[in-house]
Amino acid sequence: MEVINVKNDAIIAVSSSQQTSPTTVSLESTGVFLGTVVSFSVFLGLLIKAISNFNEINSSIRELKEDLTNHTNNEGHEKILIQIRRIQEQLITHDKAFDVHVNNYQNRNETLQFTIGQVAQTVTHVRESGKAELKEVKMEVKELEQELKELQKYLQKYETFTIRENER
Repeated sequence: MEVINVKNDAIIAVSSSQQTSPTTVSLESTGVFLGTVVSFSVFLGLLIKAISNFNEINSSIRELKEDLTNHTNNEGHEKILIQIRRIQEQLITHDKAFDVHVNNYQNRNETLQFTIGQVAQTVTHVRESGKAELKEVKMEVKELEQELKELQKYLQKYETFTIRENER
């Protein structure tokens, strides 16, 4: 940032803009991104389901509390307390199940990242070995073509042999 003094002691600040380099997107990075997006959407779906279950349980507890305040003097008071305890147990069970789902998501995400890395390494290895084999085959074809030309020249010395043109 440059600071320029002007008359009347006014200060003007000027900043130079920097150009950013273009970002390249490869098939591997796209695959990783899509895998991450799918995993994240599954995680969000599970999270939304768990939250809706918690909200449903919370509303049930609220309704039971209202019923409890209305029926404190009635015989149904003990039944409501039993229902509240049952709902609390269900809430604890759902909380544990949610923790299990979160752990499963994390494990699957790690496994997916590991598998993607292995596939990328395999593709790179196969591509490199394929390039080497292709070079070898091209060299062999050139050698065979050269030998064929030499054989044609040798046979052409004798007038009984005529060369036909290849129709490639």
